[in-house]
Amino acid sequence: MITIGIDGGGTKTRAAALDAQGNVLAESVSGSLNHYVAGMDAAVGHLRDAVRALDVCPSDIAAAGIGNPALDDLSDDDSRDEFLDRVRRAGIFPAHTRLFMKSDVYMALYGHTRGAPGVLIVAGTGSMGVALDAQGRISVAGGWGVPSEDPGSGYWIAASALRAVFDASDGIAPPTALTAAALSHFGVSAPRDLIGILNAPDMRRDTIAGFASAVTALDDPAALAIAERAGVRLAACAAALLERIRIPDAPVGIFGGILTHAAPVRRAFGDALRASHPASPVGIPAFPPEIGAAHYAADHL
Repeated sequence: MITIGIDGGGTKTRAAALDAQGNVLAESVSGSLNHYVAGMDAAVGHLRDAVRALDVCPSDIAAAGIGNPALDDLSDDDSRDEFLDRVRRAGIFPAHTRLFMKSDVYMALYGHTRGAPGVLIVAGTGSMGVALDAQGRISVAGGWGVPSEDPGSGYWIAASALRAVFDASDGIAPPTALTAAALSHFGVSAPRDLIGILNAPDMRRDTIAGFASAVTALDDPAALAIAERAGVRLAACAAALLERIRIPDAPVGIFGGILTHAAPVRRAFGDALRASHPASPVGIPAFPPEIGAAHYAADHL
């Protein structure tokens, strides 16, 4: 028996095949599974590519867990059924394979607690939090997308930094090292040259979010203030979820490039959460989301 786990990120999808004992048989990487960004046809195609690249016998696939970044676990979305219908019609899995689909953040949480109560905060291109209470009920926070800029996310950090660059150029705010970093990152020679780059029709949110890594690496007052605000906001999201599930010492998992690789953001997150919920342990999930998704599928057969 084989179970497949899919972590459908906003920019790339990771897949893993596990045997009955939970051993990893194969792993693969493909494109985005977010049909709001990539389009439905492309998202289904990326899933097909990821599963095919695992090169396992289709008849052995008993179940698949799909973490879909386009889903919110609490909202009704007709595209959920459309996506699964297209997956079935595309023949990606045999007819006997049971399919389970949740948000990618939920599957990341499952990789942290294996279905036990807890909280997971993810901050990559976007940001979102999800929690499970003692009765298995789901709570979510964040993940509002474009209108909110997903506070604490890579996109939010990059956009905040660019606003600081614009204000410095306009004389509204003091000069900042963010200006040189932005010019270098986007390959232009003057701040006003950023207008054409950032407002181009094909400019993507994940491309802008890529600037966040340069921002969080700077020892600059404006950059450090942005990173601190990001960490504090993400910690507030975790604290709200801990209060909602009424388990103040539940474990909090962190995932995504911003929380796992941006040291000033992670430090501010830890300091703020310890101040409000000192008994709640914070850590990176024991299993990545694609393994969590495979575990979810196996546990729900």
